[in-house]
Amino acid sequence: MSQAGLLVSGSSGTASTIGAVTGDAITLSLGAVAATYAIEARVAGFEPTTPAGAGYKIFGTVRTDGLAATLVGTPDVIVNEEAALAGADATLVVAANTAIIQVTGVALLTIRWNAQAQYTAVI
Repeated sequence: MSQAGLLVSGSSGTASTIGAVTGDAITLSLGAVAATYAIEARVAGFEPTTPAGAGYKIFGTVRTDGLAATLVGTPDVIVNEEAALAGADATLVVAANTAIIQVTGVALLTIRWNAQAQYTAVI
């Protein structure tokens, strides 16, 4: 017989403009309690001068011991990009005790990004 943990769900969203650099679209602090988070994110990118668009759907799992986050496996990413944004990217990474939806831009282009994420956690 197993005992179920506390179930937690939530969401976060943000918009930012990032040029040809890597930036954090959403940073989720995981807290001081050991837990596993199933994270699903949608990211949209728009470059107005070309114009060109990109969209990403990310699913990944992150575990924390309350001090440091660990990526569980490799995140699944569905990618839809127009040719001008083929060098752009969005993914799930961890740093310290946070899960981050991270975007990468394209040289000489300024991309407007919007990201929304939802998570389900078990403690």
